Amino acid sequence: MRIALFLMTAVVQVVCRDQEVCEIFPRNPVVPYGSNLTMFLSTPSSSACRSKTSFNPSRIFWTLNKRKIDERFYDFNSTFASVSIRNLSVEKGTVECFLNVTTPVLLHGTFIQTYPLVSSPQNVSCIGKMKSDPDPPWPRIICMWDHEQYNTDIKYTVHLKQKEEYSCESREKNCAFPDDVTVLLTSRLSISVSAQNSYGHSARSNEVTYNEGWAIVQMDSPGDVIAEPLPTGLRVSWKFEQQSWIDVEDTECEIRLHENGSYTEPVVKSVKIGLSSVEVTEVKPCTNYTVSVRSRFLGSVWSPWSHAVTALSYLNVSSLQFHLWRSKSVLGNRGRRTVHLMWKGVPPSCKAFDEYCVFCDSLRLPECFGPYQSHTFVTLDEHPHRITVAVFRNETSLNEASIEVPAMAEEVNLPPVRNISVFVQHGYIHITWEKPSLPVSGYIIVWNSTAENHMWEHTLETSFILKGDPITLYTMSLTPLYKDGPGNETTLHNCSQEGTLTEVSGVQVTGVSDTHAEIQWLPVLPTQCCAFVLNYTVFYKTYNQPKTRNVTVGPSQHHVILEDLQARTAYSVYVMASTVAASSKSVPIIFSTKLNNKVFLIVIACCVGLILLPMLAVTIQRKFLSKKIPDPRFSSLSMWPSDNCRKPWRLLPVPGGRDTEKILPCHVDNEVISVAPTSKNDMAIVKALTDIQNIATHKTTSQTEATPLAASFSEKGQLPFGGKEQRVPPVPSLDLQTSEICSLPPSHSPYRKQTPISSPVESPTKPQWSDETEALLTPKLKNATYFTSYVTLDMFEPGKHPTK
Repeated sequence: MRIALFLMTAVVQVVCRDQEVCEIFPRNPVVPYGSNLTMFLSTPSSSACRSKTSFNPSRIFWTLNKRKIDERFYDFNSTFASVSIRNLSVEKGTVECFLNVTTPVLLHGTFIQTYPLVSSPQNVSCIGKMKSDPDPPWPRIICMWDHEQYNTDIKYTVHLKQKEEYSCESREKNCAFPDDVTVLLTSRLSISVSAQNSYGHSARSNEVTYNEGWAIVQMDSPGDVIAEPLPTGLRVSWKFEQQSWIDVEDTECEIRLHENGSYTEPVVKSVKIGLSSVEVTEVKPCTNYTVSVRSRFLGSVWSPWSHAVTALSYLNVSSLQFHLWRSKSVLGNRGRRTVHLMWKGVPPSCKAFDEYCVFCDSLRLPECFGPYQSHTFVTLDEHPHRITVAVFRNETSLNEASIEVPAMAEEVNLPPVRNISVFVQHGYIHITWEKPSLPVSGYIIVWNSTAENHMWEHTLETSFILKGDPITLYTMSLTPLYKDGPGNETTLHNCSQEGTLTEVSGVQVTGVSDTHAEIQWLPVLPTQCCAFVLNYTVFYKTYNQPKTRNVTVGPSQHHVILEDLQARTAYSVYVMASTVAASSKSVPIIFSTKLNNKVFLIVIACCVGLILLPMLAVTIQRKFLSKKIPDPRFSSLSMWPSDNCRKPWRLLPVPGGRDTEKILPCHVDNEVISVAPTSKNDMAIVKALTDIQNIATHKTTSQTEATPLAASFSEKGQLPFGGKEQRVPPVPSLDLQTSEICSLPPSHSPYRKQTPISSPVESPTKPQWSDETEALLTPKLKNATYFTSYVTLDMFEPGKHPTK
């Protein structure tokens, strides 16, 4: 049993010796913040890290919080490796070491922690506040110091040594000793402060030594401080606290004056010992000063500064230089002229006078104004004048200045300055101009933001900088001063900071047509927004257009004509005004374009054409394509000689240009010829034949003898020109009165009103009327079964009627 136990112990020892590890020491160190730390890696020959492939202490690298430490701080030998960490500035961290191979191998790591260092308190001082009850006759001690610390969890201890040693503990940077601490006013004392953190580390300040207790006694601040203006400066007075132990003869004071609105250091003046008032003469006239006072016992601690009071220094108006300026005369009605008079002298805030009064020989009584008035307009005639401005207080003149205004005829017209440039930068208005070619003695710049607050400045430079209020429009005028008088002024407008643009208003659409429309709007004035419009842009689009079209015009143009619009279309339009820094839009309005006039005329023309085209077609059909029916109104009656009937002939045109057909009488057998209408043309022929019958019957009721022409037709059996007689069935009984063919009564027939003319084939010298004509016009038998009708010549043309 014992042997077995021994063997097991030996085996464990061997195994443990073979399993020695590499480790970093010191393990988990806690060091001061900002100190230096050196870490070591132990690598025994039997350790596990030695068994790593390619192990070598020179191939080890270190990291602090996963960041590699610079190799300059590495060190190593055959058995260990080390790294030095300088100025350790982390509260907590992890230090690790690796074997530098293809894939770094972690060998070991450890944690580190720092604690803040404690620095010595600085600027230690103590004061002794005397009690209101002088018994016991020692002050209460309060000490203060400064300390730069890393952790607020620090305990301070104040050590006071006189004949005895006292201490005062605090977590703040001040400490008040208890009232039972006795401090002798005539004995030497020393004070020091120590600081200790939660880790037990501490530091102590330098010792501060006072020769006696009076050196730390502090008086209360003086009271009832008064500062009143005098013609020579300011008088300052104050009062000390009423205490039995205070001796004014052993007290000294200081006065602090600071000019309001300036960035200069306050002026501190010492006052003689024992005084409670002093006169300060080194002040600017009409300037507000802040005044405060402090005091102390001789050699002790200064009291806090008293409550500050404000005083306005005195202004001697009589010694002040008064300045006047007048603009060029503006000629009015009836030869009167107006002069703008401005003055600069006593600031109204000084309250050193009551009023200004203007005297002029054109005024019966002087015009007086309040302290804040600095300009006026004076009406003069064409003669020279002298204008005087005086300053009054209690009806006593303190100062005055005069200016001469030459006669109207003597005023010369001199040129203004040229090449003026105005720009704004960092809230300042910069004005520059070119020096005139004529000699000048200076320039006058007048500016104002309202009609009342006119200000002006005389300068010799060719530039001027104006600090203006933001979003305020300034009107500035620049006048050169020549030897012979002032030149013409140039007026400018600008503001140091532009405001928000007002909305464009008054947008309206006029002159709308099918493709054009005029857009008008009211201009955006600088007084409305304290901004200057650079351009106006008109945006317009239809409802189905995704992209808006626009037209841009200059600031002086307040209308634009939109072109290439679609006819009979609704448009949305608005106007945008733009400045350097802003823009504004108007309310969108809707308008519609008119119908295109050309399209309207084309539509009307098409409609009229559609109406007239059928009428024209019917007219052409009736006039040129339908069979012609002789119109009795345009027919003529003439004799056709029997001897010429067999000759070929052509139908000659009728004199006068009428395209009518020649009508010849012939006998028609009513038993052979059928006149039953079968068509509209046949009905027209029947109607014509009926009219001819009525005429012939009416004129030849007593004649029964046939005409020679008819006889010849009967004898020969053929028609003229080789035509043959066509036998047709007899004409049926036809009621001409009740038929649809409306024939004229015989008495109204146009054929009865005609005058016979000569035959177109006979000589024009032949008599117009002959016996043959009479025979043709007289029927042979009164009661013959035949009737005389008129037929057209084309009825006898060959081929028209085939022979049976």
